[in-house]
Amino acid sequence: MNNETTQDEIRDFLKGRLSEAAAAAFRQRMANDPALEDRVAFARMLLGGLEALERKKRSRRNWFIGGGILLVVSAGLAIAWFLLQDHSPTPPPAPPPPRPATGSNPGQAATQAGSNSEKFESDRAISLCWNSRGEVIVGGQFEGAPVFGDIRLPGFGGQDIFITACNQNLEFAWARQFGSPLGNDYLCEICLDSKDNILVTGGFFDQARFDNRIVRAKGKANLGEGDFFIAKLNPKGKLLWLDHSGGNMIPDKQTGNNLGHTVVADHADNIIAAGAYIGTPKIGAYTLPVGGPNEDLYLVKYTPDGQITWLKTITSDFQMVVRSLATDDQNNLYLTGQFGHHNFGGKAYFDKDTLQSFGGQDIFLAKYNPNGQLQWVRQAGSTLKNGHESGTSVLVDHQGQVLLTGYFEDQARFENQIRSSRGKHDVFVAKYNAAGKLLWVNTYGGEQRDVSGGLSVDQTGNVYCVGQFTGQAVFDQLNRNSKGAVDMFVLKLNPDGQLQWVQQAGGDTNAWNSDAALSIAIDKSNRLVITGFFSGTMQLGNQMLRSAGREDMFLLFFDANGRLLDARRTNYAL
Repeated sequence: MNNETTQDEIRDFLKGRLSEAAAAAFRQRMANDPALEDRVAFARMLLGGLEALERKKRSRRNWFIGGGILLVVSAGLAIAWFLLQDHSPTPPPAPPPPRPATGSNPGQAATQAGSNSEKFESDRAISLCWNSRGEVIVGGQFEGAPVFGDIRLPGFGGQDIFITACNQNLEFAWARQFGSPLGNDYLCEICLDSKDNILVTGGFFDQARFDNRIVRAKGKANLGEGDFFIAKLNPKGKLLWLDHSGGNMIPDKQTGNNLGHTVVADHADNIIAAGAYIGTPKIGAYTLPVGGPNEDLYLVKYTPDGQITWLKTITSDFQMVVRSLATDDQNNLYLTGQFGHHNFGGKAYFDKDTLQSFGGQDIFLAKYNPNGQLQWVRQAGSTLKNGHESGTSVLVDHQGQVLLTGYFEDQARFENQIRSSRGKHDVFVAKYNAAGKLLWVNTYGGEQRDVSGGLSVDQTGNVYCVGQFTGQAVFDQLNRNSKGAVDMFVLKLNPDGQLQWVQQAGGDTNAWNSDAALSIAIDKSNRLVITGFFSGTMQLGNQMLRSAGREDMFLLFFDANGRLLDARRTNYAL
């Protein structure tokens, strides 16, 4: 099949123009062809960028006074990029201040939130946590004007960020939105400090509003002007402080973006954040070094009032991505993610330690002391030359043991143990001691792409993990079949890694990446809360949910035995 025909297929797939049979066949080709999967991912990125640039162009057009200036809709990224540089004499308007929002939605057996957008990644709850008052704080991103109970967020334009709180009476106490009217904004993680202040990280495009503060991006990367950010909000979601920065991509030598991926608070309420950067951004008084041709990793520690304590970078020959941070009782820091190129492998540089990829992209797990000094670093992965492998979540249990989850391909090495995937990607959950010694590793999955999301652990060391699977997946002796193309799962392991139970849920849509559980948290009474997104129709106990657009957000409660809790009291979906 020639390149032009393939490009047409990619376009029709992303636009939803293929029949169900043709789309299923195309997904199967992607599963067997990493190069095609990369082309689809890159095309999706370009499509999102062009849409964002077109929105920006339309916004600027409204602010031209006289002159008869004609803006032509771009048919390619190069023309869109040229138009972006043609700045008008009048700056774009600041987004309007967000409308104060309070309200509730206490009474339904199962409710949900989301807009009627038909776009991928339109309405997604990304991250959640419990606060000390028993409220669930949820963060994510949305298109349009989503509804949380009787709270409607008007949206600034494009894809915006939301944070909301649900109290013990299942009432939405408040909801906030942040973002730019000129492009897509991203929330990647939220967490809380000991005083229930909310810590947020992600990325914004061009010019964005955070409460009454308007910030302008410093960086310029693949999709135009964009920065990573770290923000601290009070328990009601009002901004306390914000830091942001971004580097400028070196033309013809680099590709990547500026994005905050993960944030955590230690026991002294210091904030540690990590993410991806391109070029040489400046954070405080620190200028980050140029790394490889793709994104590199920044790791920064702040005092509770937002002053930088230290900053360091981890670079690679190719890509360096961090996915998750965790701290222990001594305020040591753990981080995980991936490094290398999926076709060429490569090295990653952790202070004086250098990791060489076994094959393509490999998994890393590193420990730093509270002063940012490396204690040890471990890697895992296969020798597959085009392998895609990553750690997705790390946490530390109450005994100081380190839990890690992610996904791998083929035959992967975890220290002195080898694990084989049943198909393209399988899920793994592993446990290390504080010195970095592997204690056990378990794997789950089937013939298709199966990945994990978040982790949680209870007071006695039981481990809970969420993610998504495609088709049939094997969880020890239990087989599960997805209802649509993709289903979400939640599982429980005892402290020794033995599977206790696994539950699944999902919509009936056959679209790729249509359902996922992304984040999980457990409270002191061992109630589990899970969030993510679904498409189509999803059965939850005796309740049926249907997404308003392509995707909607959900929030589900389970007990520690895997039972969906009473819907009328504690189980609902956003």
